[in-house]
Amino acid sequence: MSMTGPRGPGGPRTPPAPVRSRRLRRSLFIAIAAVIIVLVSLRGAAGFYTDFLWFEALGQADVWRTIILSRIVLALIFIAFLFALLYGNLTIADRMAPAQRPGGPEEDVLARYHAS
Repeated sequence: MSMTGPRGPGGPRTPPAPVRSRRLRRSLFIAIAAVIIVLVSLRGAAGFYTDFLWFEALGQADVWRTIILSRIVLALIFIAFLFALLYGNLTIADRMAPAQRPGGPEEDVLARYHAS
C-alpha cells in the first residue's frame, strides 16, 4: 500500500467517497423510479376508466365487462400454461442433472476450511 498523497510521500491522502452521497443518490433514484411508476400507473388507470365511461355512455357497459373479463381469463390461461411449461422443464432438468457435481480445486479448499 502506497503512502503517497496528492502532495507527495507522507502527505495527506484524499478521503474516501462519503457514504452519505451514495445513500442520497440511491434514495433519489428510488424516488424518481417510484414517481415514474405512479405516473405510468395513473395513465393506465385513466385510460381504463375512460373506456368504462365511454362504453357506459353508449349503454354498452356489458360489452366493456365482457372485454375485460376475456382479457383476464386469457391472461390467467397463458400464465397457467407458462407455469406448467416451466415447471415441467425444471422437473426434467432436475432429473437429468447428476447427483453430485464433479469436484475441483475449489472443493479441496472448502474441505480444508471445514476440517479446521
